Amino acid sequence: MKSPVLFIGYDASMRDEIREFQKERHGEAYFSDSVEETLKIIHSKNFDTVVLNLQRLEDAAMLRYINIHYQKTRVLVIPGRQLQDAIPALANGHYDLLNGPFRLEELRKFL
Repeated sequence: MKSPVLFIGYDASMRDEIREFQKERHGEAYFSDSVEETLKIIHSKNFDTVVLNLQRLEDAAMLRYINIHYQKTRVLVIPGRQLQDAIPALANGHYDLLNGPFRLEELRKFL
């Protein structure tokens, strides 16, 4: 049997189809909707792959958590329409990050 896959942020309407797809591949599908539910599931099973429906900033925080604590887990990100342009801009952009609220001393380094 293949390693189970965790799907984060998927509507109930898609779950049966995903389960059937995984079953045909001799795998299991797990689903979560909230950060709490995701943490509970991800700590209880060994997932080689997570599929993250990135719709909210909360989902980006979950991506960061998985990247830090489960570095061997492959994450497939499916960005929502609102984030499709933001992700490439953040990944490929030319910018520096200021932590907010920033201090004028910190701003001085960049100006």
